[in-house]
Amino acid sequence: MNIRDPKLTVLLFNEAINNQDLQTLTSLMSNDHKFIDRKNEVTSPKQVMVKGWKEFFENFPEYKNHFPKIESRKETVIVPGYAIWKKGGKKDYAIWIAKVHNDCVTEWRIYKDSEENRKKFNIKSF
Repeated sequence: MNIRDPKLTVLLFNEAINNQDLQTLTSLMSNDHKFIDRKNEVTSPKQVMVKGWKEFFENFPEYKNHFPKIESRKETVIVPGYAIWKKGGKKDYAIWIAKVHNDCVTEWRIYKDSEENRKKFNIKSF
């Protein structure tokens, strides 16, 4: 059960990513947290992902996610948006799907932004 709106948890999680705030990011991950990338590769649990985020921040210090639209369907939050890997870089469009339980992100998954995935998740343009 969530106390706060799952969308808020996802926005806080993303803010921690954009600020490279590993402490806040860690506090918002469940112990069984899973990260699934566009290649469907899974990194889990939380302790492994904390190390992964630390390395990611070291390798991509200018990385930022931009979420112009966000919607929740119970404990699932759907976020079409884009990432910028470095200042002045091009937009890397993606669809993030987060699962939130007990005010923690249990799964953070990234999909390619494609017509097929937009249909799959019933996403209108943003």
